[in-house]
Amino acid sequence: MKPLMVILLMWSLAARAAESSFDEDYGPEYEPGRDHHDSRVIGGPRAVYDCIQKRWTCVIPLQHRECAQKREQEILRGLHHLSCVPGATHTSKAACREDQMRLVARGNVPRSCLHPSQRPRFIGFR
Repeated sequence: MKPLMVILLMWSLAARAAESSFDEDYGPEYEPGRDHHDSRVIGGPRAVYDCIQKRWTCVIPLQHRECAQKREQEILRGLHHLSCVPGATHTSKAACREDQMRLVARGNVPRSCLHPSQRPRFIGFR
């Protein structure tokens, strides 16, 4: 009986750890099916600028972290044009969408898509 209790306890702890990891990666508001905007983007509360497709998107925390890591690697490799810019973290998907509308309305591309050493060359240009 005692080994069975130990196994059940370990299983419940593993399930809780997996659940918290899922929330950290996808966020508490994640809705399967509704949040998949295209093959690359899952909607969430964090803003990211896609420098390749030239658009602001709201993504899940996992994709936000992946963007930040990819950007760091591109800077270390010395690439002039970076693939993405991690933006602000919002409290909800709705707040992110509001910010996305504001950023799109501004209409300018972030200079952050360029390697930090290249940005001064473009000051004053849009």
